[in-house]
Amino acid sequence: MMKGPSSDRVSFEHYDISELNSAGLTGFDMHYHTRYSDSFTSIHGALNLAKKKGINLAITDHNLIGGVLEACEIRKEDDPIVVPGIEISSGDGPHILVYFHTAGELQDYWENVLKTHIPHCPWLGIDRETEWILNSLEGRDCVVSAAHPMGYLGTIKGVERGV
Repeated sequence: MMKGPSSDRVSFEHYDISELNSAGLTGFDMHYHTRYSDSFTSIHGALNLAKKKGINLAITDHNLIGGVLEACEIRKEDDPIVVPGIEISSGDGPHILVYFHTAGELQDYWENVLKTHIPHCPWLGIDRETEWILNSLEGRDCVVSAAHPMGYLGTIKGVERGV
């Protein structure tokens, strides 16, 4: 294994899945898009791929939650864990990953806060900026992270630009 930053609960090391599992730990892909966003992967395909690789999955489609809801609905007991998430594409550039404890909490946020701000092409930037997104999440039981802190696709649209 290559050593990297770590804490008691999270490790950023390159790892062998079998070593991880034998140590009683589990791996997660924390940034996964499906056909509900800008990927061609079906929900069944995503769950099967994660199962084959021995990892769990946070479904974080751009601005939409249909993939998470479908995954939670069809997930069988022996399927990978699904973390309800979303990647909110801000109007000023940065993409914000948000993880909720339950699909219901994510759906509540999406229905009551985010839904009316989504553009015609749903995975493009919403009509609100980064500061509004972060403020809208205050008091919600969720984890917020920068999706592309240094930018993406050769652009300078990372958190540093929004800040």
